[in-house]
Amino acid sequence: MSGSAIPPQEKEKAQKILNEAIKLPENKTCADCNAMGPRWASMNLGVFVCLNCSGIHRRLGVNISKVQSVTV
Repeated sequence: MSGSAIPPQEKEKAQKILNEAIKLPENKTCADCNAMGPRWASMNLGVFVCLNCSGIHRRLGVNISKVQSVTV
């Protein structure tokens, strides 16, 4: 077993927090292009972005923007 494995209850807690954050009015649009319903998060910038902008963020590199999907 790997030392970096996250217990299921911690994953559920993190997903619940993320789901609440995405429902906030200021997070209903992409931080870059204002598209409705962003489903990606820049983990180190703390913003939500759309699929198209997530690709741009990925190309910037993880040292600038680490992007992950909001959905499991």
